[in-house]
Amino acid sequence: MSSAMRNASAVVVCICAIPAMLWAQGDANTPWDPNAHLVAYPKSMGMTTTFEYWAGAEPAWQRGPNKMQFSGQIAVTDPAGLIGLAADTVMEILVLDEAGEPLMTEPLSQYTPLYEPVVYTSTFWTPTGEMIHTIVPFDFSFDIVMPPPIEFPSRLSRIEWSMNALVSDTVELIDLPFVPSEEGIELAPGLEVFVEQTSIEESRYQFHSTILIDSARIAYPRTHMPLSKPRGDDTGLLRGYLWSKTGLPETVVVEIDVLDADGVSIQNYAQDARTVTFSIATDSEEDLTIITQTLTGTGRGAGAAAFIRYVVARDPYRQKVDFTLEDVPVPGF
Repeated sequence: MSSAMRNASAVVVCICAIPAMLWAQGDANTPWDPNAHLVAYPKSMGMTTTFEYWAGAEPAWQRGPNKMQFSGQIAVTDPAGLIGLAADTVMEILVLDEAGEPLMTEPLSQYTPLYEPVVYTSTFWTPTGEMIHTIVPFDFSFDIVMPPPIEFPSRLSRIEWSMNALVSDTVELIDLPFVPSEEGIELAPGLEVFVEQTSIEESRYQFHSTILIDSARIAYPRTHMPLSKPRGDDTGLLRGYLWSKTGLPETVVVEIDVLDADGVSIQNYAQDARTVTFSIATDSEEDLTIITQTLTGTGRGAGAAAFIRYVVARDPYRQKVDFTLEDVPVPGF
């Protein structure tokens, strides 16, 4: 094993539960068309009224603009090739009232986007014993400003906006035997996996791995949260894929799965059925990130663990996605 594993420092540990993900079940190795993968729809509207204090004025509190808070969701109709969506960064908003006149929107925040991954919720269907998996939609929102005495429109004839998606046209499924490996296995340049311990029982499996990463070339899923919790922060580590630099990594590790001998996932039988012990260390000599990861799964079929599957996306790129909604009614505020 390399010297990077003997000179680790600055270890951070987190323990959390993560669900199985069914990413890349289709053919992701085709050019990515946003219209074939994402659909937007309204979710809710709210209204707030602002007041400003003016000393010596009568009345002292002067009414400011009303704000219409528009919230929507992005449904994923086909997850193939989609690594994440920057749903918290809405761009280039145009909102037209019932007469086709543009309405004012608040200035957009400019910051590094957080690419939130595709996640699933699972429901057990008792009559057939099947698990039904549903993709959790992405949430987004923005504010429409209505300066007085302008009244709220009766409907919005058109809403246009854009978001960035992180996608890949080349997705690979790499299966490692569910047994310890004496040598490291290179899954991509800058990504080497050592499967050090494995155990299988009838209702439980576990494997312990050490992963060496060149963080300038590889994005690894550092942490996940159960689907019962919203997307966002998880013990200080941002869920999803975030880069502070303008460039993107060469390879993104999208998911880690466990399969039986027939290549069928054994993790999809129940929601939040895995736990992960995760630590990160930094090697000062070889400029590598060292990840120590123990993944434990429980439930039916756990004794059938035969392969560890890595889903990796090569050469990811940002894809601008344009959305349009038409003839959206406005509630009577």
